[in-house]
Amino acid sequence: MLSVETKTVRTWWEMERDDFMRTRFTFQVRGGDWDVETKAFTEHFVSDSIHSRFVRGVPWSDTRIAEVAFEGIRSGDGRCRTAGDLEERLTGIERLYEHVARNGYKAQVELVASNDHPLRRHRPRPPELDEIIVGIGRDGDFILIDGIHRFSVASALDVPSIPVCVLVRHADWQARRDRIARDPSSASPLEAAHPDMAVRLPRTHEGRVVS
Repeated sequence: MLSVETKTVRTWWEMERDDFMRTRFTFQVRGGDWDVETKAFTEHFVSDSIHSRFVRGVPWSDTRIAEVAFEGIRSGDGRCRTAGDLEERLTGIERLYEHVARNGYKAQVELVASNDHPLRRHRPRPPELDEIIVGIGRDGDFILIDGIHRFSVASALDVPSIPVCVLVRHADWQARRDRIARDPSSASPLEAAHPDMAVRLPRTHEGRVVS
């Protein structure tokens, strides 16, 4: 698990659902162009809707999340089958927003130990695996993969940093991590300051290039 500045996560990768479910806990390294085949986070309908609702005060009924949900209800292909399902989903987002606004953004391990969990889940796996999921691109950019509702709420509330779980790293980025693990003195100042490099550097490094 890493702690990253919320503002540094600017894009999202629409990973195929079957691919995501198959690799959910495998934590992989991938080559290719997946890290540049991304979209701006602000273009996601959930992000746009949560920002509209909580920052601009737009009613849920006038947001894209309601539009998408009703299209799914009419076609029978949506996650919401009825208007009641949609209302329950939106109520959950409201509760999440209120919880984060009141208590700050908490890591899953903190929420599991709390009696005031807005979205309590009973799962046997370690809570760290239920954090917002990101990938890291070839240049070290954080790319959102899963957890769009939580991330959108954190963004709307200007939460400065959030815990994340890294699912996939680009092969080029992993090569840089391996190089720095072998030779910490080769880290540039930007590399040394990156949250994903901190685990590769000696504790005495403290974000500086070791000579």
